[in-house]
Amino acid sequence: MVGQLVGTTQALAAAGNGNTIFNLCWFALVGASSALDTLGSQSWGAGDATALRRWTAICGATLLLLSAVSAAALQVQGRVAAPAAVACAACALNVAVAHGLVRARGFAGAPAATSVTRCAMLLMTLAYLLVWPLLPAPPPAPPPPQQPPRSSPSVALLRRAAPLRAQCGAFLPLALHGALMMGLEAFSFDVTTAFAARLGAADVAAHAAALGMVGLTFHAFPLGISIAASIRVGHLLGAQEPMRARAAARLAVCAGALFMLLAGVAMVMLRHRLGRVFSSDRVVVATVASILPLAALFQVFDGIMVTTAGALRGMGRQRQLFLFNAIGLWAVGVLTGAALAFAAGDGLRGLWAGVTLGVLTTAALNCGALARVDWRAEAAKAAKTAGMSADGAPTTGASTPRESLGGAGAAGEGGMGVRGALNA
Repeated sequence: MVGQLVGTTQALAAAGNGNTIFNLCWFALVGASSALDTLGSQSWGAGDATALRRWTAICGATLLLLSAVSAAALQVQGRVAAPAAVACAACALNVAVAHGLVRARGFAGAPAATSVTRCAMLLMTLAYLLVWPLLPAPPPAPPPPQQPPRSSPSVALLRRAAPLRAQCGAFLPLALHGALMMGLEAFSFDVTTAFAARLGAADVAAHAAALGMVGLTFHAFPLGISIAASIRVGHLLGAQEPMRARAAARLAVCAGALFMLLAGVAMVMLRHRLGRVFSSDRVVVATVASILPLAALFQVFDGIMVTTAGALRGMGRQRQLFLFNAIGLWAVGVLTGAALAFAAGDGLRGLWAGVTLGVLTTAALNCGALARVDWRAEAAKAAKTAGMSADGAPTTGASTPRESLGGAGAAGEGGMGVRGALNA
C-alpha cells in the first residue's frame, strides 16, 4: 500500500526499514511468551487448570504482551476461533485505515494505521474476555485443618510463595530461550534489509516486497499450523498419548511443506506480475522478478522449519531451537548472504541465496531433532511438569486428560479460537 499510494521507491524502502526496527523488539517478546505453548498446553492436556492459570499470570506480567498472551492462553485450551476472528477483523480494519491515512498524510499514515490497528486488536480481545473469561474458574479451596499449626506471617508467606518460585524456575528458562530463539530468527531476516539498503533504494524496495510476499504465505498457513502443532503436541503429551503426539507433529510438517511448495510454484509462475502489486517502478518490478525464484525455494524450507519448530516447542525444546537458529540462520545464512552479496558481488540475489541456505540448514537441524525424539520419555516429562499444583504436590481433583481435551472448545464459546499473524 505504501509503494502504490505514496508512489516512491524511497517510501517503500523506508517502510521495510521501519518494519525491521519494530520486529527487533516485538518478536523477542513474543518468543518469550512461547513458554506458555509448552507449559500451558501440557498442563491443559493433563487436566490441570490451576497450573495453566499460574503459567498465564507469570507470562502476562508485561502489559505490552497482554493481547498476545491472552491469545496464547486461549489457544492452549483449544479455543482458537476468537483470536482468529480478532486477527481477521484487525486485518480488514488496517486496510481501511491505512488507505485513508496514507492518502491523507502520506508515508506517516502507514505506521499510524498500524498503531491504530494494534490498539483495536487489544480492545477487541478485552471485549471478548469480558464475556468469556480467559481461564476456567479455580477449583474450590480445600477445607482448612481443624487445628492449623501456628506460624509467623513471614514463614506462612514463604510457604505460599514456594510453588510460585518453583514454577517461575521452570518458566523463565523457556521464556528466555524462546525470546532468543524468535529474536534471532526475526533479526536474521531483518538484518538482510539493512544489507539490501547498502545496495541501493531499488534493491531494498524489491527486497521488502519479496519479504512481504513470503511473509504473507508464511502467515497464511504455516504459522498457524506451527502454533497448532505446538498446542496439539503439548496437549497429547500432557494427556500421556505420545504416539498421537508424534503423528500430529509429522502431519503438521507435511502440511506446512506442501502448502509452501504450492505457493512457491505460483510465485515463480507469476514473478513478473507480483512486483507491480508493491511498486510501479520498472526497476523494482524487474528486481523482484529476479529474486522470486530464490524466495519461492526459501519459503518451502521455511515452512518445514517453522512447523518442526512448533512441534519441538510443544515439548519444551526452546533452547535447542535457539541453538539451531544461531547455527543455521546466522552462522550459515547471514554470513553466507553477506559474503555472496558484497564480497562475491552477486548483490541481492546473493543475499537471498545465503538466507535460503540458512533456512535449509535450520530446517534440516529441526527435522533431525524431531526424528530423534523419544516420545514416551517426553510424555513422562510432561506428566512431571503438569503435576505441580498450588501446594507443590501432585494435582488432585482435576478433570481427566480426555475430559479436559474434549471440553476445551466448548468452554464458554462453542469451539471458537486461533490467532492469526504475529505481525498484522
